[in-house]
Amino acid sequence: AASHGARAGHAKALGREWASTSARVIQMGMGLSPEDAANLISEELACPTGGQEITLTHRSRQVLELMVENQPESAERPSNEIILVTGGGRGITARLAIELAKRSPATLLLVGRSPAGASPLDENAEKARVREELKSSGQRVTPAAIEKVLKPLRKKEEIRLTLDTLRELGSEAHYLTCDMSEPDEVRKLVVSAMETHGHIHGCIHGAGVEESRLLADKNEEAFQRVFNGKALGGIALLTHLPESAWVLSMGSVAGRFGNAGQVDYSAANEALAQACTLRPRSLHIDWTAWGDVGMAVRGGMQSLLE
Repeated sequence: AASHGARAGHAKALGREWASTSARVIQMGMGLSPEDAANLISEELACPTGGQEITLTHRSRQVLELMVENQPESAERPSNEIILVTGGGRGITARLAIELAKRSPATLLLVGRSPAGASPLDENAEKARVREELKSSGQRVTPAAIEKVLKPLRKKEEIRLTLDTLRELGSEAHYLTCDMSEPDEVRKLVVSAMETHGHIHGCIHGAGVEESRLLADKNEEAFQRVFNGKALGGIALLTHLPESAWVLSMGSVAGRFGNAGQVDYSAANEALAQACTLRPRSLHIDWTAWGDVGMAVRGGMQSLLE
């Protein structure tokens, strides 16, 4: 399912990126002979319109359609759950962790690549320190040179502030580091977290990176950098978390519809969406851009989504 999803997401993105290309995802029903499948696909390709995602069987042609659903009623959250939150130190997933803590106390295990800050960041003092270091080393003191040093410090500070906020709300909060692009590291993370903190009741997978570039401008390393942390890391979580644990996967409309400049991101999100369909108590949400936080407000992704 995940590999099919990856191919589907990739194809849908190319359909938006290449102006002369029409992309259609076709799933074939069980029991079709190669000859029957070839005939059905040939007939489908001869149809210029008729949906982006199709399922073909001996008896029917099914077209995926989207529906507007009523928002479900809010339910009271259980107390004292242990929740693993990847990408939870910063951005959208941090906002979600804080909202959960407001509704009910929990043990929140935030996971990220960057370490958390140990003490509050005094940015003005840090800027002055960086200027002096650049001067003393004979380097040019430029805004870009200063920003290069300050950027990772701001990330650490944001994580530290998230942890402080969660604790102030009455939850227990811990920060764990893990390279989500390495499935075995994810396995070790889950095992270690349960040995240290106990049974994991739920997981929010929000880790991932996005680099908007046309396919012609991407290489394999860049593709894997985007794909692996979201898709391979997410699939490793689905595999190694307790079967009873619920999972919320933070996805993107780029996986649902495809998006120009995001073949890797689209592939990763649709791979994870399909993987979630095979695991009980798993939900993948294809978010559009959040207004003031997250990947979509950085770089050129806002205009791409619009």
